[in-house]
Amino acid sequence: MSRRKPLSPERSLARRGPTREPRARFLILCEGRVTEPEYFRYVKEKLRDHLLVIEISKEHGDPLRLVEAAVERFRSAQRAARKDRDDNLKYDEVWCVMDVDTHPQLPRAKILAAQHGIHLAISNPCFEFWPLLHFVDKRAYISVQAVQKELRHHMPRYEKLLDCSLLHQQFQVARSRAVSVHAQHEREGKPKESNPSTNVWQLIDSLLEAKKRAAPREWSCPL
Repeated sequence: MSRRKPLSPERSLARRGPTREPRARFLILCEGRVTEPEYFRYVKEKLRDHLLVIEISKEHGDPLRLVEAAVERFRSAQRAARKDRDDNLKYDEVWCVMDVDTHPQLPRAKILAAQHGIHLAISNPCFEFWPLLHFVDKRAYISVQAVQKELRHHMPRYEKLLDCSLLHQQFQVARSRAVSVHAQHEREGKPKESNPSTNVWQLIDSLLEAKKRAAPREWSCPL
């Protein structure tokens, strides 16, 4: 009996290719330890789909440390994908969620992020400005303390948790307000991240688009 010939390298690679459906994979790293992760866990639950993977990292820190961690996670996923010949192990998008606040390393964080394709969702003066826009339209300069105080007015339990159920079905309203604030800064010749501002909506837009691709026939915005 003749011996079976070994598979050619091309056939071996083909046999070892992934058989799973392609999935969109996002990694989100948050500067804060409580409010931001709570919000994105809410988003993750609302967008739940087997073809959409949203990972919320446990790493936290100032903007530069956050971007450095994001770069390492991105590279690690790339290595794993090459090793296992499985593109589903890669991240389609990696986002760092941070505040302007008084961080001296923010400019360096932006440069590093741009060099490695890391997306930034930046709020000024703080992340809480984004959920606040779900309730009211704000255009004038506002302090961190004032944002938090006003958010407590609309969300009484805010000091202990971000009650995301109160944000339900208000994403498009908040997005419109955030875009309008950005347009106002442009008209006034101010930087796009001037106080107040937030581009968290861009991250949510990316997640929603991935969800829509995964389930186009039954699509309706769940936020």
